[in-house]
Amino acid sequence: MTKVRCATAIVKTLEAIGTDVVFGYNGHGNWALLDSFEYESNVKCVATRGEHQAVHMADGYYRARHNKAIPIVSTSVGPGNMNIASALSNAFFESSAMLVLAGGGSTHWLDRGGIEEYYRYAPDEWTQTVKAYTKKSVMITRPDTAVDMVRRDRPAGTRGRPDSVRHPALRDLHGRPRARQKDGRDLPAGPRCRRDQGGGEADRQGRTSDGVRFVRDS
Repeated sequence: MTKVRCATAIVKTLEAIGTDVVFGYNGHGNWALLDSFEYESNVKCVATRGEHQAVHMADGYYRARHNKAIPIVSTSVGPGNMNIASALSNAFFESSAMLVLAGGGSTHWLDRGGIEEYYRYAPDEWTQTVKAYTKKSVMITRPDTAVDMVRRDRPAGTRGRPDSVRHPALRDLHGRPRARQKDGRDLPAGPRCRRDQGGGEADRQGRTSDGVRFVRDS
C-alpha cells in the first residue's frame, strides 16, 4: 500500500475526471493544494490578483465553454474567502458552475479562533454564509473522505440548473497522507476498510464505482 498527500489525491482525481484549469489566489490555507496543481498535474494554473477575480474568471470561463469540464477555484482563509461572496453570488444568479476549494485553519485549532476562523457560534461556520447562493457547501475535515466528497459533489454543479459547489478544507489536511491500494486506486472512505470476501456487513459507502464491496474491520 502506498500513501499520497491529500492535496495530491484531490488534484489527481480532478485531473482524471477532466479538469483543465484552476483559478487561484495563494495563501497559507491553500499552498499545498496549489503546489499539487502546479507541480503534480497538467491542469493549467491561472494566478489572480484577488480571490474575487478568481471566481469572476471561472464564471466567464464556464460561460464561454458551456457544458465542458467545470473550472476550479482555490482561495485561502478568513477575510480572503469572504472576498469571493459577491463574485460567487453573481455566478449563482447567472447559473455558472464551478468548484471552489477554499482553505481553512488546522484541525487542532478548530473552534479556537485560530487562522481567522469563523467560530463565534460553532467551529468554522463560513460554510453557512455561502449556502444561500451555492448549490452545495460542505467542509472537508478528514483526509480519508476528502476525495470521495470532491468526486461525489463535483457533478452537482452541473446537474439541473448549473451553480457553484464549495468545499472548504482545513489546512493541515492538504499535507496528510491518504492510503492507496497497490494498483494506485484510492481506498474507500472510512477507517480500516477491507474487501468483503463474501458476507459481512457493508460499509456505509456501499459499493465502490467498480462494484467491489468493502466492509469495516472490527
